[in-house]
Amino acid sequence: MIVDQTLSHLLGETQQIVVECADDGTAAQEREVQLREWAAGELLWMRMQHAERNAVLLGDTVYLLAWSPGQGAPGVEDD
Repeated sequence: MIVDQTLSHLLGETQQIVVECADDGTAAQEREVQLREWAAGELLWMRMQHAERNAVLLGDTVYLLAWSPGQGAPGVEDD
């Protein structure tokens, strides 16, 4: 129960990717959409919750973003 409460306070109610100036209707808005789609495809939110749960228990977490030439996009690993 303590871990769940700490985790909920750590992550908050929602997480979202925000790109500066995306409200202006510029290329930043397109990039924001691309990043949000990428995050959904990588199950980023689930991975964040898993990694942060480990951080609450173990005291640390690391996210590794590595470029995948085959996908033409980064991949996420958490330890």
